[in-house]
Amino acid sequence: MDNESLSANTLFNFTKEFEYLKSKIENGFKPRLVLEGYHSTLGKEIEIAVPMVCFCDIRLSQILTHVEEYGDYGIGLEKEWAMKKRVEPLIYALENSTPIKIFKNFVNKKSNTQERKNVLRFIAYLKPYSGMQNGKNRNFYNEREWRFVPNVDLDTYSLEKKEFEEEIKKNDKNCLLFENSGTGLDFDFKDIKYIILKHRSEISDVVKIIRNRFHSVNEADVYENIVFLTKEAIEKDL
Repeated sequence: MDNESLSANTLFNFTKEFEYLKSKIENGFKPRLVLEGYHSTLGKEIEIAVPMVCFCDIRLSQILTHVEEYGDYGIGLEKEWAMKKRVEPLIYALENSTPIKIFKNFVNKKSNTQERKNVLRFIAYLKPYSGMQNGKNRNFYNEREWRFVPNVDLDTYSLEKKEFEEEIKKNDKNCLLFENSGTGLDFDFKDIKYIILKHRSEISDVVKIIRNRFHSVNEADVYENIVFLTKEAIEKDL
């Protein structure tokens, strides 16, 4: 069996706002705190916000589902680029699996500083196989998520749920991340394979942004090397 029939050569990142997509094209990806919940596998509510950039390893036939859930705008980049940048696939864990037992042991005891740092780094790449999200029972495994977690002290930058829900604290942490020049995730023009937009009329704006960002690229290069998909077209095809 051809492995590529099961896995794409592209990782997608989605967002709900056109302005956010344009910022990513102009400036690269900036890690920000994302709240992850583990209550479905731990039997109690444990939610920790960790800095990350999220991608999904899905085929084009699955795009519409992700557009509806995570936003109408997206960018698809070469998986080879992701591997070079330390973007890594998650560990999806079943209830009472070994990864979850390690997490439970961490939660239920007082850990020394170094142990806490090590386990937080481990948790950043751990996700329940399934659970509740936005009031829905979800199979997270279908998302085939990959993550970039910046090389920072996660004990310093992570937040418990109560702190994360305080906008000032959350924004302060994110600002510190943005100011750290070593936490960005950049890409070159050749790494971009797809741009997903809500409307066809937005394509020309994106082409201008790409040309402004990558000065040696002309308009013909953009259309030759990047596939533009719109939600309108995807829905029509399906």
